[in-house]
Formats: sequence, structure tokens, C-alpha cells
Amino acid sequence: AEEEDECYKMLKKALFPFYAPTPYEAFQKFMKIPALEPGQKPLDLFATLRMTVAEAVDVNKHQWFVGMYLTSLFPLQTRSIVLGQTFMKLEDLAAYADTVSNRVQTPHPGVVSLNTP
Repeated sequence: AEEEDECYKMLKKALFPFYAPTPYEAFQKFMKIPALEPGQKPLDLFATLRMTVAEAVDVNKHQWFVGMYLTSLFPLQTRSIVLGQTFMKLEDLAAYADTVSNRVQTPHPGVVSLNTP
């Protein structure tokens, strides 16, 4: 199993320069990610963001930009709560947004929604 992992790493290292997106192509994919849909988790959105840039861009090096773009894709209520906090890691930001979005989407017992028919 360890030998297979080593072979995979060598193969990936050899092929990546030929098939990897350029930093510009990775940025274009990154900017085309749609906003968070109802029921979608911020952690899933963050995973999608990381996959689109793959190894072309170091997410941690550009943490401020990625964090701001990620929060811009959140619903307004979630975004306003998340922006009031400080995070050292983007994973922490996404996990906190998950918690917040679950609370925002789940109505408090006894609260009457004005949108119900």
C-alpha cells in the first residue's frame, strides 16, 4: 500500500504540470462558484472552493481574499454574523458559518413566520 502511494505521488508530480490549470484558469473557476443555496453547508462550499483552485493557488497564502470571497457567497444573515468574528483559519470560518447557518435556518420554537400562508 505504501509503495502504491509513492507511485501515485510520483505519477501525480510528473503529470500535474501538463494537465493542471494555470493560475488564471483556476482563478476564473474560483470566481464562477455560485452563492450558497438553501440547504447547502458552508463547509461544502469551502471544499468546492479549495478543489477549484487545487494546487495552482495556495489558499493559506491568500487567506484574506479567499475568506472574504467565501463569506460573500453566504446568505446575508449568516454573512453578517460571521463577519463579526475573527478566525485564524479558513476551515474555522467555514465551520462557524455551518453552525450559524443551521441556527438561522431553524426557526426558534414559538416564532411565527410572516412568510407562511
